[in-house]
Parts: sequence; structure tokens; C-alpha cells
Amino acid sequence: MMDDLSYERLRALLGQRPLRYAEQMSSTNDEAIAWALDGAPAGALVVADEQVTGRGRLGRTWYTPPGVALALSLILPPVPDRLLLPTLAGALAVARLAEAWGAQGVGIKWPNDVQVNGRKLCGILPEAAWSGGHLRAVVLGMGVNVRLSLAEMGDLAQTATNMEDVCGQRLDRARLVADLVALVEDVLSQPGAILAQWRACLTTLGRQVRVGSVVGLARDVDEDGALLIESSSGELVRVVAGDVHIGVA
Repeated sequence: MMDDLSYERLRALLGQRPLRYAEQMSSTNDEAIAWALDGAPAGALVVADEQVTGRGRLGRTWYTPPGVALALSLILPPVPDRLLLPTLAGALAVARLAEAWGAQGVGIKWPNDVQVNGRKLCGILPEAAWSGGHLRAVVLGMGVNVRLSLAEMGDLAQTATNMEDVCGQRLDRARLVADLVALVEDVLSQPGAILAQWRACLTTLGRQVRVGSVVGLARDVDEDGALLIESSSGELVRVVAGDVHIGVA
């Protein structure tokens, strides 16, 4: 099959958007942060076919094999009092991308794991670009599985899925990149609606969960996106980060 991701195809789909593309890159977030600190404007985009040392949440390594996924980082303007919004916007955009291409059963596991029928589709990592004590930009890193084999998924084979599997069709990765970036910017254009839209997509609420040592019923999220868990004693515990395990009694 003709390569579905290249600088030429991305350029044709993205118009005049500032773009850096490489067949192999260590980390799109690292490249985007360096570019932002060197003066790249909001809206600039970094894309790699293969990402060797990408990062996931909680310090995990995120490797993206060539030819099978999306690895991109979008430079966003700095909004110091709204650093939560890029995370939520990224999750919402990936969820809408999957739905737009025909996926059913799309939801978000708190805080930003987009899942289809309970299987993880993507990873999202926003990072800040600081210089001289000032926030210069926010970089929104996104990795989306498109056609990974079970072998390429490794330990995630039992819990992950692909865009092509859930959408039931062959997909063009360059088109997916262009669609995803447009969706992120559309979501961010209505900042006042993001939290409610994200909450409406959460599949975690109303379920028994464990996050670290906290066990109980996931009741709600607050205005900062923290998960509110009601313990067996009736205490409401606020959790700001961690892996959620579902179905824990």
C-alpha cells in the first residue's frame, strides 16, 4: 500500500499550518517544546511516523512503531489558569474522531483514556514549555492506535484497540492527523463548554473504582477535573491523578 503518511500529504491537507515531520523522531513533545521556545506560533504541529522515546502519563514510555499509529504534538497558546483544558480537549477530540469515522461505544475513562467498548485507543500528554520562569506555550501530545498488531501492542494487547478495528475500514493516517487537529482546535474554541462535554463522556462515574489506596464509588468530578470518590465510610475523597481500576468492590 502507498505510504499514507508523509510530509507532502500532510502539507496538502494542512495548508499553511507550520509543520515539522520526520519518519523517525525521539519524541514529538520534545521537538514541539524546543520549537515553541524557539518561537513557533500556536497551531504549529509536529508529526512523526515512528516515535522512539515518547512519554505517556505517569512517566511511562510510549513507543510508536512506524506505519501503524499517529504520533503528533500540537503547540497551543499559554493559558496559565486553564492548563486542564488541553488534556480534556485532546480526549474529546480523539473520541469525536473515532465517532466521526464510525466507531460505536466510545467513551473516556478518567482522566483522558479514550476507549471503545472498554479498550484503550490513545494516549494524551500535555506538557508546558517554560522559559525564564514564564509559560511560553502548552504542547498537546497525542498518540492514537490506527492499525497496530497484537504483537506490536505488547502488554497492552488485552486492553487496547485500533481505529481501523473499531471503525471497520482502512484509514488514511494523514487525513486522521488533519481531522484530529481540526477537532482539537474546534473543542478549544469553546472553552466554557469543555468540562461539561468531557464529563458527559466519562465512563468512570457511577462505578466502583480503585485509584491507589482510594477505593469506592466514583461519584463525580469537580471544576478542576479531579475525581470524587465516595469511600465505604461515606467520605468523599478528591483524587487528582492516578490509574483508575474499575469494578473494585
